[in-house]
Amino acid sequence: MDRFLIAILLAVLHAHSLPAAAQSPYETKAPQEIGLSAAGAGLAATGLYLNHQIAPLTEEQVNSLSKGDLHPLDRWVTRHWSPRAGKLSDILRNICLASPLSLLASNRVRDDAGMVGLMYLETLLLNSAGTLLSKGIFRRTRPFVYNPDVPMRLKTENKEARRSFYSGHTATAFASSFFLAKVYGDFYPDSDWKPAIWSGAIAISSAVALLRMLCGKHFLTDVLAGGAVGGLIGYGVPAIHQKTAGKSPSSGEFMISLAIRF
Repeated sequence: MDRFLIAILLAVLHAHSLPAAAQSPYETKAPQEIGLSAAGAGLAATGLYLNHQIAPLTEEQVNSLSKGDLHPLDRWVTRHWSPRAGKLSDILRNICLASPLSLLASNRVRDDAGMVGLMYLETLLLNSAGTLLSKGIFRRTRPFVYNPDVPMRLKTENKEARRSFYSGHTATAFASSFFLAKVYGDFYPDSDWKPAIWSGAIAISSAVALLRMLCGKHFLTDVLAGGAVGGLIGYGVPAIHQKTAGKSPSSGEFMISLAIRF
């Protein structure tokens, strides 16, 4: 995670020097970009520090936990434990993470790749920073720790058992897929494909959230919070970069180009 954040930050700093295309629906403002990068870096550094301070659970702490202390909305999740669901959630999260690359099928987006890339890097930075900070502050015990069918070794071997709130997988899925849907809509505001793209973004991100509960890694409130924060970041970063819209290309240009490439 440390190297991942450093790589994102370096890429953001480099991307600041890339100009937006003349017909771009977005624009850069130096104070805004510096502020976003500084906020992301500062929150990430704080989150990393707090996460390094988390100590693994002891067997005594695990044995003292009671499902009765959990909110009814979350209690049912403690019955679930599925490494297979966890692996599937990894795959879907990674698909969401890579999904904005599909925008490059559009000639217009490719012409503005530097600007879109900058925004996506800022999205990833802020999303990672928020996730780290939340996990470092709350140190919530994961649902599988309450499950008697899960080996004690998995509950006490490392600090991961205390990093439940909020769900990073869910936040990343919503941030990336909402970014894709928002950017597509900004380049093609009159497209008939917008409802389908937004529906797909919500569906795959929600699937990630469900799988994170079924694998025993997150409570319902974890994925609700992760989805809300991730979705806000994925939508919000392009939104604050928008400029007054001019004439937009037809949706056919993008969909025909996408069909040819894929």
